[in-house]
Amino acid sequence: VAAGTLPAGLALAGDTLRLHGTADTAGSTVVTLHGIDLAGSESSATATIVGAVGLTAGKGEMELAAGGAACGVYFDALLGSTFSFGAGTVKGRKKRALTPWVIGPDGSAVAAAKLSGGTGKSKGSVASCPESGRYFALFASDAGDATRLAASVVVGAPRGGKGSEQTLDAAHPVLLWIGALAGATLDLTLKPDKKSGLVASVQSLVDPEGNAVALTGLVTETKGVLRLVTTLTVSGTWQVRVGAKPDTAGRLSWSFKIKQPKGVAYVAE
Repeated sequence: VAAGTLPAGLALAGDTLRLHGTADTAGSTVVTLHGIDLAGSESSATATIVGAVGLTAGKGEMELAAGGAACGVYFDALLGSTFSFGAGTVKGRKKRALTPWVIGPDGSAVAAAKLSGGTGKSKGSVASCPESGRYFALFASDAGDATRLAASVVVGAPRGGKGSEQTLDAAHPVLLWIGALAGATLDLTLKPDKKSGLVASVQSLVDPEGNAVALTGLVTETKGVLRLVTTLTVSGTWQVRVGAKPDTAGRLSWSFKIKQPKGVAYVAE
């Protein structure tokens, strides 16, 4: 770290050049990192580290420091979930121009997010989360007095989905990824193209912890159409592997419904 100081609770791993740990305080810190490789080449990069705050019942408040600064909140969402968020200036505090960002579990900005900034307020939404994990809604401002923001987030668990694979054959199975809360009921329908002669099969069902689930009694077949109905016992992203019987190939379409349980919250590990 060539300039600035990492927030207490965070450390830089020299072998991977990744920050790890949990910041002890919220708010933003600007640091400059400098490195030299084995050939002697040098490079520096300046970044803003934002310590986000957790939410209680989907709501929380955070301080935005004076000058160029940022703050944010974090929340957990399943693959396929929807969410919307917003932040506004607490009554009696200075209003500043705010620019929103959404950072996904992989550490990059969520490209599909719809964002709207403004003076004293900011909001955004995502129609379908690209993966299960922890998300961050951040609010940045280039200048102004210190102020305080009140934020709220509403997350909706996935209810279903659909898709298709143009060419499914024995050598190229398809993987379906489904986000669900523990106790959810999955109803998945797989429809091979009748004209192609494709005969599909459910090859495996794997839970978020990597454990294969026995398929006995879970899959039924009616005129070539497969239906998988089961209770998903673990929160997270489930995997369904679908293959083709030997010497058959063709287009496969699928759709699924998820009946999510009430009173169950997803927490990213």
